[in-house]
Amino acid sequence: MLEDFLRREEIGLLFLQEVAHSTIDTLRSYKTYTSVGTRGRGTAMVTRNEITITNITRLPSGRGIEAEYGGICMANVYTPSGTAKRQERGRFYNNELPYLLRASPSK
Repeated sequence: MLEDFLRREEIGLLFLQEVAHSTIDTLRSYKTYTSVGTRGRGTAMVTRNEITITNITRLPSGRGIEAEYGGICMANVYTPSGTAKRQERGRFYNNELPYLLRASPSK
């Protein structure tokens, strides 16, 4: 279904969250870049083969991936949500997100 959607809508770049596999190699004519953490979930960027992204940085938790395309820095992140994850969310904003942004090739 994903491959059909990408082709039908002529998508060149797609960000995914809650990715469960560290490799997605079933999409013909597309490259995937994943960041899956120890809890088995993560983020990903999917590009058409002719689009080249560089300077890829991944968070060990899988909650973020960042790359550069044509001089533009792009980041795909998802934060812990809900009241029960307030401390985890605080650690994400105070530690992980700044790490990802400092690694930005645009800085």
